[in-house]
Amino acid sequence: MAASVLLCGIAVFALSMAGLSKYILLLPIALCVAFAIVRSAGFAVIAFTIIIYMNSSAVLADSHGIRVFGDLVALMMAVTMGYHWLSGKKIDQVVIPAVVCAVYLATLAATALYARSPDAVVARVVDSAKICVVTLLLVSLISSMRQFHKMCVAIVLAATFLSLLTITQYLYTGYSKDFGGFALASIQHMSGQVDGWRPSGPLTDANFYAQILVIALPLALQIMVSGANRYYALSGMVASVLILIALLLTFSRGGLLGAAVSLLVLVIINRRRITKKHMMIAVLVGGVGLVALPSHYMDRFNAGLNSLEQITSGGFGRDPAVAGRASELLAALYVAERHPLLGVGYGEFMSYYQEISIARGLMARGADRQTHSLYLEVLSERGVVGVLFFSVLITIAVTSILKTLSYLHKQRRIAAENAVGAWGAALAGYMATSIFLHEGYAQYSWLLMITAMALPTVAMNSNFGRKLRGRVRV
Repeated sequence: MAASVLLCGIAVFALSMAGLSKYILLLPIALCVAFAIVRSAGFAVIAFTIIIYMNSSAVLADSHGIRVFGDLVALMMAVTMGYHWLSGKKIDQVVIPAVVCAVYLATLAATALYARSPDAVVARVVDSAKICVVTLLLVSLISSMRQFHKMCVAIVLAATFLSLLTITQYLYTGYSKDFGGFALASIQHMSGQVDGWRPSGPLTDANFYAQILVIALPLALQIMVSGANRYYALSGMVASVLILIALLLTFSRGGLLGAAVSLLVLVIINRRRITKKHMMIAVLVGGVGLVALPSHYMDRFNAGLNSLEQITSGGFGRDPAVAGRASELLAALYVAERHPLLGVGYGEFMSYYQEISIARGLMARGADRQTHSLYLEVLSERGVVGVLFFSVLITIAVTSILKTLSYLHKQRRIAAENAVGAWGAALAGYMATSIFLHEGYAQYSWLLMITAMALPTVAMNSNFGRKLRGRVRV
C-alpha cells in the first residue's frame, strides 16, 4: 500500500508538471490497480505484458500527450519486483539473460568508436538498454511456469483486442476512427494502380503490426489445441480466427510468410498430439481466413512475386514496394562489402543509403532508408563481428527453448511444454518476418529472447509442480 501511494504521489507530481492535471481524477482507480499489481505477481505479469505488447507508452505519448506513462510503468515494475524479492521470491531466472544483454549491448556501444555519428549510436544503445531493463523487470516476476502461461495468455488477449479493433474498422468505420491511437491506418499502394487502407494497429507501419500478430497467432492456436477444457479451447479458436483475419487485413506478404513458418514449427512440435479434430478445426480456421481475404490481396501477392522474378532476372520490378525493398537490400550489401568486418555503426545505415543509391544507380527514394531486413541490417551496421554476436544471441534463445522442452517432456509436464513450444513457434515466426523488416520495435524481439533465455531456470525450479486450471500438471 505504501508503494502504491508513493507511485500515485509521483504520478500526481508528474501529471501536474506535464500540464495534464485533468487526468488526476483517474488516480483513485489507478491506486487500486497499482495496489493489485504490486501485491499479485500473476496480475502484474498480465498487466505489464499487455502494456508492452500494445505499445501503450508510445500510443499515449503520441496520441494523447501523456509522456510520463512509460516512466511510471517502469517505476511500478521496479517496485513490484522489489516487493516480491524482499518477500523471499527468487529472481535468478534473469541472471543469464542480464549477462547476455549486457555483453550484447556492449558490442553495440563499441560501434560508436568508428561511426559517423557516435552520439546518435550511444543514444540508440541507451534506448535499447532501457528496453532490456524493462523486459528483465517483467521476466523477474515470472517465477513459475504458471506465470509464464499467464504471459502467453496476456499476449493473446492483447492481440485479440487489437484484432477486434482492426476488424471493426474494416467492417463499420471505414478506418475513419483510430480508437485512441490503438488502431491506426493509412492509405498505401496495393498493386497496379490500386491504393487502399492498411491498418497498423498501435504501431506506425502495417508490416510491423503483422509481425506482432504473427507472434500471437501460435500462442492462440496452442490454447485451442491443448486447452484444459472445451470452453478454453473454444476461446483459443476464436482468438486464432480474429488474429488471422486482422493479419490478412494488413496485406503484409512478409507477415503471411511468418505465419506459415510459425504454424509449421507449431505442427512439428505438436505432431504427436494433433488429432483429426484438430485438423478439421484447422481447415475451418483456414476457410474463414480465405472467406475474409480482402479484395486485391492475391493481386498484391502475385505482383510481388512477378517483381521479384523480374529483379532476379536483372530487370526492375514493377511493384514499387518490392523494387524499393530490393534497392535497400542491395544498398545494405554494398555497405557490407565496403565495411565487411565491423560495419558502419549501430543504426547508421540510413545515413549511407542516399550516397550508395546514387553511386550504384539504385532506386532514388528521396530520403534516408532502412535496410528492411534485420539480418542485412546487422551485417551492414556491425559487420561479420556483429553477425557473430547476433548469432550467439539467437542460438542461446533457441537452445534455451529446446532445453526447456526436453526437460518438461521428461517430467511429463504437458501444459508447460505446450506453452514453451508455442513460444518457440512465435520466435520462429518473428525471425521469419525479420527477413523483410528491420529492427523497428525492439521491445518485441527482446521480449521473445529474454523470456526464452529465462525459461530453463523457471522450469527447473523444484517448486513449480503446480496444477494449471486444475487438470494438467505444469
